[in-house]
Amino acid sequence: MKKEVHKMKTYFRTMVGIAVIFLLATTFSSKGVLANEIIKVGISDALSGPAAPWGIPKTQAMTIQIDILNAAGGVKIGDKTYTIKYVLEDDRGTAEGGATVANKLIFRDKVDFMLCVGTTPPALSMGPIAQENKMLIFINGTTGPGLSPKLSWVFRPHITAYERALASLAYMVKNKPEVKKVVLYGSDTEGGRFDVKTFKQLIEAKTKWQVVGEDYAPMGTKDYYPILSKFIAQKPDLMYTDSAPPGDVALIIKQSRELGYNGIILNNTTIDVGDIVKIAGVKSCENVFLPNYDRNMSEDMKRLTGAYYAKHKEHNDLVMFVADAVPIFIQALQGAKTTDKNAVKAYLQSGASYKSYMGPDGFFYGKDIVHYGIDNQFLAAVPIARIHEGKVDLISVVPPKDILELISPRRK
Repeated sequence: MKKEVHKMKTYFRTMVGIAVIFLLATTFSSKGVLANEIIKVGISDALSGPAAPWGIPKTQAMTIQIDILNAAGGVKIGDKTYTIKYVLEDDRGTAEGGATVANKLIFRDKVDFMLCVGTTPPALSMGPIAQENKMLIFINGTTGPGLSPKLSWVFRPHITAYERALASLAYMVKNKPEVKKVVLYGSDTEGGRFDVKTFKQLIEAKTKWQVVGEDYAPMGTKDYYPILSKFIAQKPDLMYTDSAPPGDVALIIKQSRELGYNGIILNNTTIDVGDIVKIAGVKSCENVFLPNYDRNMSEDMKRLTGAYYAKHKEHNDLVMFVADAVPIFIQALQGAKTTDKNAVKAYLQSGASYKSYMGPDGFFYGKDIVHYGIDNQFLAAVPIARIHEGKVDLISVVPPKDILELISPRRK
């Protein structure tokens, strides 16, 4: 009897997975048309090394979206239907790995487009290579660097630490008046130092907070006690962490609580809460705020996370972080009505809006932001969440227009 019950449960789970995949496919594809052309895309992320907990679920999320589109018959662009073929590479989350992968994808694999670079170091090395070869690339580093008026072929299809910092800072100032003193931590990378510098500038411009500590460590560090002891001696009300891999963030939370710090921890990078709680513990994760999306933010998000679970038998919050990249790419191809790279680039820069998994439509902006300087940065809704009882508790979703209002004092 138990075997029969198990079989029935397995059957229903399988059928639910198939239904979810079918529903997601109907959102962004042209169902029932035989694909007769190929679009070859390169996808790169950290599949090994300290940043792999970011890279693996993100590439899984992107490739499952592409698999769903292909299984549904392909993508209709103009008067043709296309199958998308992807080449997956491991950039190891390093600048050297990014440069190697960029050259492989362009010259060996001869891809038509490059869709994903997971962290800032490879994004910084791949962008100039793509620009030199007029290769349209979507980068996914989380920090401001990577976009420039000199890099017109480089686009970022998700929000960065800058947009998240604006929203979280506004929330903290309004809802946490007890915050007076803060300490800042970032990974010892160009991206980590940039993010801390940017957050510090925002603090100076928009708050009366006092920064009483700032420090950095290499990604993959295991012993944060010396840094945290110095921080805690300053009696901060809030500890900011950014550009650190999920495992590092978990250790920072765990070790700071062991040292007696019970104040706010504001993490400004999307992480998988399940993994963090496993390492740091449920109790330690209370009073931790982060920019995680929610699986119920939109019907499309429900379908994507459901399809991911159906295939991988687990949930991972990082799936939602990169959710918009593939649909933005598809919408740009369909808007341009061609796969010609120049036409797709022009459409991306046309000011069009895009249906976003985050709820409200998003759009590319950035020309008036000093560290972007070009309208190649996607602006979607920004979440504000906390970890409560070991799970993500979504507090607020700040729509794109409200983010622009937060930026406005710094815009021309």
